[in-house]
Amino acid sequence: MNEDHIHNVFLAFANHSCRSNPENLKKIFHEIEQNFYTDETEFNRARAVISLMVTLAKIKNPTTAAELIEEMLPPELNYFQKAAINTAFDAIYRYRGDYCETSCSFRDRRNRWGNGLFSGANRLNCVECEQLEFSEILEQIISGRGYREIDLFSSLINSGYEYIRTGVGIFESGGKTDIKEKVYLQFPVVLSLDIPSIKCGFIEYLRSIMAYSLCKFLMQRENNRLRLKQCAWCSMFETSGKAQKTRISPRTNKAYLTFCAGTSCKDDYYRDRRKGKKPGIDNAHAGK
Repeated sequence: MNEDHIHNVFLAFANHSCRSNPENLKKIFHEIEQNFYTDETEFNRARAVISLMVTLAKIKNPTTAAELIEEMLPPELNYFQKAAINTAFDAIYRYRGDYCETSCSFRDRRNRWGNGLFSGANRLNCVECEQLEFSEILEQIISGRGYREIDLFSSLINSGYEYIRTGVGIFESGGKTDIKEKVYLQFPVVLSLDIPSIKCGFIEYLRSIMAYSLCKFLMQRENNRLRLKQCAWCSMFETSGKAQKTRISPRTNKAYLTFCAGTSCKDDYYRDRRKGKKPGIDNAHAGK
């Protein structure tokens, strides 16, 4: 694990919306591969599942997706191939039937966000739902609320790290050797079990990784929490630049505005403000 870049994992998950483009799931997994260790066979299985999840997410219909799955399950497929296909389907369309309303551990999200995001042709799939809540957690951390006051954060870190185990490894750099933490991922063991009688655990797999990545970043340095920012224009999260010692301007008693470094976001924000336009949903995640 590269501790200096562990934040890239949760930033990728928060900034690359699968709702706007399912292909972003591959970008997220690329960052996971860059920052965690596992057996190459495990990553190969995970890549296959991710690729199929992208295909299924583009369909946006569980019935049509299920028909595609039936076509992809000829008898000659081996046990693990069948399991991977079912795993990918369940990771996107676990909400089918009444699961989302009656069985999902996070069904309170309906009350917070409204039923509009959970019905119709453009409803949230399970990965998108997880991403939206994760963004809420980051926003509440940025707002300055105490960790214990953020129920969503407590729920995230209490969900456990059952797919993560830590160890140590010897690393060489510049002719010197050092001992550093090495973090291994265990792809959901459900791939070796009979599906679809149980849920696949892929959402929990992602959730564990994001919880570890975020908490590791927050614990690395005392002021890392103050380095976490959200652009006032495009809503992207970032950790670059200096830590903000305070979020509130003593002159205006309003929150300081922050913008993406090295982009036109700041200029765009003030240009449109002069024109009387307000930044908001039209700009949120525009570049994701």
